[in-house]
Order: sequence, then structure tokens, then C-alpha cells
Amino acid sequence: MNLGQQTHPTPFLIEPAKLLVPGFDRSELLHISRLGEKYQVEALWQSRDLRGNFSEPVYHAGYIYGFSGAFLTCINPETGRSIWKSRTTGDASLILVDDHLVVLNSGGKLFVAAASPDGFREKTALQITGGRNATPPSFADGRIYVRSLREIARVEISK
Repeated sequence: MNLGQQTHPTPFLIEPAKLLVPGFDRSELLHISRLGEKYQVEALWQSRDLRGNFSEPVYHAGYIYGFSGAFLTCINPETGRSIWKSRTTGDASLILVDDHLVVLNSGGKLFVAAASPDGFREKTALQITGGRNATPPSFADGRIYVRSLREIARVEISK
């Protein structure tokens, strides 16, 4: 398995025996099974529809959300193919909060969108910082935290 010279995001399980391995050039879904004392690994698919971003993809309600370059993408985990792509956010990082994608782009704009295979449906957007952002947002106690190279901010979430 060679997913390119630069692999940034961490592999993670999307189902008990399926490991998503994001990569710089492409991503791969592996099926891991045990045969006696040995493990067997089978590549289910490789896809260039999820690649080239330092942001960790997320898995929610049967779909993978992540980046393909500067395109936020929803991936079908059965095929590895994109269901939709959106360039609205640009180069960004994301986290999952409840049923929402929380996306912070490199210019400091925060987007909240429904995590849905029906397309990118922005619920709100807010310019948070003015500097370069390379750190994903974080979430705790009903608040989103973001930071740039020079600023840090907290955003209260309400229903």
C-alpha cells in the first residue's frame, strides 16, 4: 500500500472491520479479518475523491466527509466515490458536532453545515479570525474553539 509520500490524516475505523486510510494522493478502505492467529487485510477500494488535505475525515450516518484538495466531499463508503463536492469552504479542516460539519477554512471563516449526503447545506458562516488557520476547530461544552497563528476565539452554539 503506497498512498503517496505525504500522508497526514490518521487512519480510523468506519465500521468494526473497515479501516479508512486517508492519503495525500488517494485514500484506501481496508477490510481486516482474523483467520486463527493471523490477520488478513483486503483492499476494498482506492479513491482519489478523498485526498491531499491535512484535515481528518469524519464518518457519520453511513457516509464519509472530508476533503479532496480544496473541495469538501461526501464519499460513499461502499464505492469510495464522491456523492457531492463543494468548493464553498475552500481549503479547510472539519470536525463533526452532532449532525453537523463544522468547517474552519484557512482564511478564518467558520461554516456550519448539515452532515447530509444530499449536498452541502450551509446553516451559518462567520468570519472568526483574520490570520492563517491551520488547526482544526474543537468543540466542548456547547462551544466551538478556533485559533489562527495569532488569535484564538470561542463561539457559543445555541439551538
